[in-house]
Amino acid sequence: MANGKVVLLLNAPCDNRFFVSRQAPLGLLYIASYLRKHGVEVALLDLNVMPFWRGRLNYLVKKLRPAIIGVSVNYSSRKEAIEICRIIKAVDPGITIVLGGPQPTISPGEFFASRADYIIPYEGERAMLEFARAGSDRSALRNVFSCRDAGLADSVRKADRYPVEDLNDLPFPAYDLIDIRPYYINSYKRKPIVSVLTSRGCPNNCIFCSQAVSGRSWRARSAGNVADEFEWLTREIGAGEISVEDDNFTADIGRVYEFCGLLRKRGISIPWQLANGVRADRLTRDLLSELKVSGCWKIAIAPEVGDDESMKRIRKGMNMEHFRQAARWCRETGMVYYAYFLMGFPFQGEKELRAIIDFAEELDPLLMDLSKIVPFPGTEIYDTLASGAGTNISYYYRGRDPLIERYYRKAYLDFYLRSGKLRRIISAIGIRQFCSLARYACRVLLAGR
Repeated sequence: MANGKVVLLLNAPCDNRFFVSRQAPLGLLYIASYLRKHGVEVALLDLNVMPFWRGRLNYLVKKLRPAIIGVSVNYSSRKEAIEICRIIKAVDPGITIVLGGPQPTISPGEFFASRADYIIPYEGERAMLEFARAGSDRSALRNVFSCRDAGLADSVRKADRYPVEDLNDLPFPAYDLIDIRPYYINSYKRKPIVSVLTSRGCPNNCIFCSQAVSGRSWRARSAGNVADEFEWLTREIGAGEISVEDDNFTADIGRVYEFCGLLRKRGISIPWQLANGVRADRLTRDLLSELKVSGCWKIAIAPEVGDDESMKRIRKGMNMEHFRQAARWCRETGMVYYAYFLMGFPFQGEKELRAIIDFAEELDPLLMDLSKIVPFPGTEIYDTLASGAGTNISYYYRGRDPLIERYYRKAYLDFYLRSGKLRRIISAIGIRQFCSLARYACRVLLAGR
């Protein structure tokens, strides 16, 4: 029987063959530290870095006998999450399973009548603490929904958010509960690499991007609080490099300048990067210089498309000149930059797809990352497609479209097989990282992912 003393948090695994990065589960690490701060005993397992995770999960559940198990689920791990629930219930049907993360938030109906017991959508720190403290009657808890409720999807959709408003009140993520060595991103200066989130929420209106978990209200930690975490990660946790994962790191440019100044003032010398992408229209040459001096060596920009008309249609709120200027400033300041693009929008024909290839070559980032659009529930593109089709839209919408397949492969081959391009990449990131990226590219192109 469950012992009632430990809350076990699990990060559901996914097929890592098709991911160029593998990062620590920040959401769970924040929940773990929040629970621990308030006196709840916590254990955390990242099954995404565990070989033979099924057998190990079975063993650890039997050993720990937790009363509550929380499972973080995203789009890529949703099938594995269902399997995890079956394994847990086979060990002990009395263990209560709570699902959280992006997928239960945007598509709770997928987990109706599953072996899971509850869903906690959106940001989970406060709701999970109240759940852990509650007795057997959880009917009155805020933002906790039963997977047996026939109206589950509608209940989650109508629920109010229950976030921590002042992010400075959150303890730092519980990195001491995991081994940070297995984590990596597409390129880096030093290992081990850890992730940092300095803000939550995004007020922008891109038609393809889901802001279901953190919402559209942008909340930021103070520059001093973030600098404190950098110092702690460097000196206490043993991080070799830091990747900032914000959607909107540069929303408050004054905060960025203050933060960079604090890193220098305190002598915090560690390479860091903005790999998740920054808005090109929030960059200046001076800001890039300031970032570079403070240790930031790489940023990513995300045009997504290759022409101004497409940019308007996806509502990025920018134009192509913003990205041209950002690329010029990066070259002038010595900042390494990547670029992200998307294929598969319903309006994209040969002209628009060809424009992506041309614009990627014009920007000439060190690396280009091209993905196929996934229409997530709750996004404008999903709603548009669903209203036209009258049925649920597949996550793989246009994923096997012959036109998209042809231009997807063509984009990668045209971009990377240009004269001198591979030599430049090897010079910048080294042969070992290059070989890792090359293996990833082969797997993706051969699988049509």
